[in-house]
Amino acid sequence: MSHLMVSDHVLRPARGESSLRLCCLGPDERFLHSLIASSDGTYLIESRSRPFEEDDEGIDSDEPLDVPSFVRTELPDHVQESFRMDPPVEIFAIHGESLRTPLVTLDAQSSGRQAKILTQLCMYSRKSVFVVKLAFASADSVGSSRNPGEDTHGFVASTTEPFRQVLSDDAYSWSSLDVIRVRPAPTHAKGSVVLAPPGSLAMLMYHRENRLHTLSLFHAGLVTTTNATLTINKEHCLSLPLEFVLEDVLDELTGHDQRIVDFCFAASIELSLLSSLTILLIKNSGDVLAASPVVFHGTVAKAGLFEEALDYIRGQKDSATRGDFKWNQCRAAEQYLLDVFSPTNKAFFYTANMFVDALPSAAFPLQIQGPVLYASAIEPGPPALTIESFGNVGMVGIACGMENGNVDFAIISPSALLPRFSFEAKVDSYALDDAMMRLSCIVERVSLGLETGAQSARQTNASMVLLPDPIVETLLHVCTKTNLSTISTTAVRLTSRRLLGGKKHEDASTTLNTFARPCIHGSELHGAVVSGDAYAGHELIVRAHDGQVVCVDVAQSQAVHELEYMTERSATSENNQLVLTMSAPKASDDALQLLEDIRPFHEKIAPLLRQLEKGIGGLTQVVGSSTKSSDISPEQLAVAIQLHEECNQQIVLPLVELKKLTVMRQEALKNVVDSQQQQLSALSRTVASLQIKASTLTQGLVGAATNASILSERGVGLLQACKELVPTITQAEYDYFQDIQRVSTKCKQVEKELEAARATKVKLKGEPLEVDIDPEQAKLAKDMLRFSGLTLANMSRQIRDAEMKLHRALN
Repeated sequence: MSHLMVSDHVLRPARGESSLRLCCLGPDERFLHSLIASSDGTYLIESRSRPFEEDDEGIDSDEPLDVPSFVRTELPDHVQESFRMDPPVEIFAIHGESLRTPLVTLDAQSSGRQAKILTQLCMYSRKSVFVVKLAFASADSVGSSRNPGEDTHGFVASTTEPFRQVLSDDAYSWSSLDVIRVRPAPTHAKGSVVLAPPGSLAMLMYHRENRLHTLSLFHAGLVTTTNATLTINKEHCLSLPLEFVLEDVLDELTGHDQRIVDFCFAASIELSLLSSLTILLIKNSGDVLAASPVVFHGTVAKAGLFEEALDYIRGQKDSATRGDFKWNQCRAAEQYLLDVFSPTNKAFFYTANMFVDALPSAAFPLQIQGPVLYASAIEPGPPALTIESFGNVGMVGIACGMENGNVDFAIISPSALLPRFSFEAKVDSYALDDAMMRLSCIVERVSLGLETGAQSARQTNASMVLLPDPIVETLLHVCTKTNLSTISTTAVRLTSRRLLGGKKHEDASTTLNTFARPCIHGSELHGAVVSGDAYAGHELIVRAHDGQVVCVDVAQSQAVHELEYMTERSATSENNQLVLTMSAPKASDDALQLLEDIRPFHEKIAPLLRQLEKGIGGLTQVVGSSTKSSDISPEQLAVAIQLHEECNQQIVLPLVELKKLTVMRQEALKNVVDSQQQQLSALSRTVASLQIKASTLTQGLVGAATNASILSERGVGLLQACKELVPTITQAEYDYFQDIQRVSTKCKQVEKELEAARATKVKLKGEPLEVDIDPEQAKLAKDMLRFSGLTLANMSRQIRDAEMKLHRALN
């Protein structure tokens, strides 16, 4: 069943890059959040409540959630200015606070009323990253109830820029820096076995001037650290574990450059901890690189998974020769895990410590690995756009999205994703990269046959969205600008099970089934998300560019399509192959089909001819008609009657049937000849008409060519005349002016923050501050202050003595 909802807000297409990642679901999947631009250029967040019954089983009816049906929130001014210069690329929800968060008081923005936190969203463009906390005034705080279906105006409770220090680095200008992708840290909600603190983010950016790719991590676990002796600035929550440079050359096989276009976190059942600490990076050519370990401060992992990974690394180290490349890798990986992860009090979990009293190995720079999947060497295809982890299987499953709707499914052995660091020797790097290439393969390639046509701008990872289904691990939803399709494949699951020996992760399916079905075609889409919520339903939610929201029941659609697929396969007795439901039906020739259905004439009359031959050969010599009737004996009469009957049955009747068949075949051939003559006549008339049209077009082309030359001359003249009227500006000057505008926007925001800090300082001035300091720390501070005073007095005496000596020397 599909639900249709329409927004009353006028949308304006964002200029520049067109993104399909401007919709997301909240952490509890109760709201659909969409980033839109109104007709006057104002950027808004539209939050629409999903339809479900609040008194369903599992929802506490004694604790109403005060959920509005529609919330519209206008973004802050500095975010608006940033998105006007650089269009937004993606928004996603940060797991943590939700509607069940206790009420907070925000007097300045909610007119003294208490407010509820709606959600926390991360949104970014190619130059800036923002984290905004959305809130709305609570109806409970004033003792009134909210009317059903009432629209609510929300507000932004707080705005932060987690990567401001990295993106504002003076070493690189904004014009040469691009944010490739920002992703949230692995959580259980995303299928990972580790749990990073909510709000932790990973950002991959590219500096065009020096072709440098940088992975930056924002450690949200440090922001909430409570330590009386430790003061942590948000700018100190950043780390740069990975920096690498790729050659800026075109691949000889594919013709694509070697830039990174997207990255994702890996996931697997076997050696799940090592997979969750690995990121996979896909190049424009389709090759996949890897980097491990990517660890966020405060990440929690189960003790069993940590010990499994540690035992595997130790086993690999013991089986290797001491001093070779494998032994060196395992030795460094073992030491890193032991230094970074420490057990909790009861040793049920291990927690990662990257900053507070961390050992030096926590800051080891990572080594780019691979390619772990060399896709371009197998069969060069279209440029790659995006990558996603796919399938909860024993090995690492991935789906790679290409242009024209192509999707590659591949598996990677988790044993290839061991930690590696940049201090390893070059010889070891080459040997490890060579070994990794043999631990992965492409298991299926699906083409949806989508024609992209001429593109006005380069396609990016926001031009195609891959949505792994949270309920059915064999489904992948593919969203492009005008199409939404669902691919169902068991290739990843079956190949992983077979490579693992078929003993683990057994399933009922033993055959390879891959097919695709279209869900939406022809409409310009704004974004798509998939929900696996137990109460709201298993739905595929699509928002069109005109504001319409369509909800497709995934389970119902899958059941109907699989039934149609099985019925079609059994009816046609086809082999189990890839079936694309979007292919056009073949045209049939009725006349040719009629001839193919009719048996050849010689085969049809062969039995009659054999019967005639048998009847004629069985005739016996008898008395002729000159015998008198009085001389005929009873025996002769019986023989004559028998011969007459045999002649009728074996000669006359077959001759009659043969004549009938001959007449029928003659009429059928005559009809075919008449039909073909009519077709020939029609073709002759068509040819004559086409010849007349071709003659007319030829004359028109001659005139058009003449007019084109005249218009071309006029255009050249107009260009020459207008050349001096148009102000000329180089690309470098344009980038420089854009950088100035961005700096101006940042400075205005910093000034606002400074004014707020000064106001807070003035408010606190004169009020006593109660600080709980340890007595030993207070004694140490007093001693340092006293010794500092003595040191300053000694230095002052030395300076006065030096001045006196200098004065005497000059005199």
